[in-house]
Amino acid sequence: MKIVFFGNTEFSKHILISLVSQGFDLVGVVANPDKARHRSSKLQPSCVKQWVLDQGLDVPIFQPEKLGVGDFKEKVKSLGADVFVVVAYGKILPQSVLDIPLLDCINVHASLLPQYRGASPIEAALIHGDGETGVSIMRMVKAMDAGPVFAMKRVEIKPRMDKEALVTCLKEAGSTALVEVLGQIEAKTIFPKEQDETSATYVKKIVPEDLKICWKENAQTIFNKVRAYAPKPGAWMEVDFSGEVKRVKILACEVLEAEGLPGKNVVFSKHAWVIGTGEGSIGVLKLQVQGKKALDIKVFLLGCQREIITL
Repeated sequence: MKIVFFGNTEFSKHILISLVSQGFDLVGVVANPDKARHRSSKLQPSCVKQWVLDQGLDVPIFQPEKLGVGDFKEKVKSLGADVFVVVAYGKILPQSVLDIPLLDCINVHASLLPQYRGASPIEAALIHGDGETGVSIMRMVKAMDAGPVFAMKRVEIKPRMDKEALVTCLKEAGSTALVEVLGQIEAKTIFPKEQDETSATYVKKIVPEDLKICWKENAQTIFNKVRAYAPKPGAWMEVDFSGEVKRVKILACEVLEAEGLPGKNVVFSKHAWVIGTGEGSIGVLKLQVQGKKALDIKVFLLGCQREIITL
């Protein structure tokens, strides 16, 4: 089976590695254009493109700004792909591109559709405190994440699981489910089921404002936000270090019963930092001060000369 793969993230890369290791014939890769990252002005490729280059795979890599313009469609069509596999690509494929593969255009989406259609399903499951999520293998249609579903694999969300741990589980589930579905598509033994539109929910792309901690919320809500964004991009607060304001990411925390004013220190000692919320309190377990490396809370507190204050 000839496959053209679309993707850009670590999640995408894991799925691609699985396809190649299972012997599928990769005939092309589509990734975002190289871009400057962090403070560097040097253009860098996505991790998917970088992996293909590192492996020395003899396949064309396409990086179109827009999928519906230029000669991209003709070049991809000339590859004679049976299936397009799209994983966290970040762009909606126009119908003229969806119609190119001989058999199907498949998407791996990290939720149990029709729940959490959109750009941030993994974070949404954690923010809402769900006990379960999963991956859906669906046929792509022009509408976002609305295509009929071939298969789903469910994944338990454990009480203290953060985004990084959940992504690891979802990558494995997605790889397994996709390989099974592709085999069944080739054998013509599987048919997708339409989604229930009345049950559809949507999640938006995460923006920087979403990451700021609001201490007026209750402790469980803040705990869920912290784990939904840990370790990257990281939920953050502003802290006054003796007159110098810095952004501090909370990378791990726990919900405590102690009460205190929202955003004010309940406990600040050489052993613990507990901050009040709208209901209950948050015990900080791991953090990262702006421009510094991540530290466990006890290591951080040993270096504090005086009490610091959240803003």
